[in-house]
Amino acid sequence: MGSRRVLGSASALKGARWKRKKLCQKTFGDLLRLLSLSLDVFYLRHYSADSLRFLGETMSINVLFVCLGNICRSPTAQGIFESRVARAGFADEFFVDSAGTASFHIGKAPDSRAILAAERNGYSIKDQRARQIQRTDFERFHYIIGMDRMNEGNIKALAPKDYTGEIHLFMEFSGRGGIKQVPDPYKETQEAFDKNIILLETAADGLLNHIIQSRQLRP
Repeated sequence: MGSRRVLGSASALKGARWKRKKLCQKTFGDLLRLLSLSLDVFYLRHYSADSLRFLGETMSINVLFVCLGNICRSPTAQGIFESRVARAGFADEFFVDSAGTASFHIGKAPDSRAILAAERNGYSIKDQRARQIQRTDFERFHYIIGMDRMNEGNIKALAPKDYTGEIHLFMEFSGRGGIKQVPDPYKETQEAFDKNIILLETAADGLLNHIIQSRQLRP
C-alpha cells in the first residue's frame, strides 16, 4: 500500500514537472512574440519611412539618375532601369532613384508627355516626384548618372573629394558612339519624348551590364 502511494506521488510529481515545463515553454514563446511586436512598434514610432528606406539602401547597389528638373529624362531613365533590373532578376539587389540639379519642380510629378511616352512602352513613372540632388546622395549612391554634360559637370562640382562611387554620362553605356547626351525634350513636342525612350533603353542595358560585370553579380 505504501509503495503504491510512493509510486503515485512520483507519477504526480513527474506530471507536475511536465506541465510546468510546457507552461514555461509557452510563456517563453509568448515573450518572444511580445518582444518582436514591441520592436516593430519601436521602429515604426522612432524611425521615419525615409529612415527605414535608408536601412534597406545600405544593403543594395544604389543608382541615381540626374537631369535638370527631374521631370523628363531622369524619371524616365529611373523607370526604364528599374524595369531592366527586375527583368534580369536583380530587383532585390538594387535601389534606383532620380533627382534634378535644379529646384524648379520639387514635389511635382513627371511631365505628362514623359508619362505618356513611358506608358506607351510599358513603363510606369507617374508616381515619382521630383527632388533636387543633395550632398547626402554622395554617401548613399554608388552610381550617379547624368543625362548631359552640363548636369554631369554640376554633379562633379557638388561631389565631395572623397566620393568613392562612379559619376558618368548615361549615354557612355549606350554603344552609340555619335550620341553623347540625352536631349532635353522639355521645350519640344511629344515626339521628342518618344524618341528619347530608345536612347534611354539602350543606355540602361549598357549600364546594367557594366554593373553586373564589375560586381560579378549572379541572379
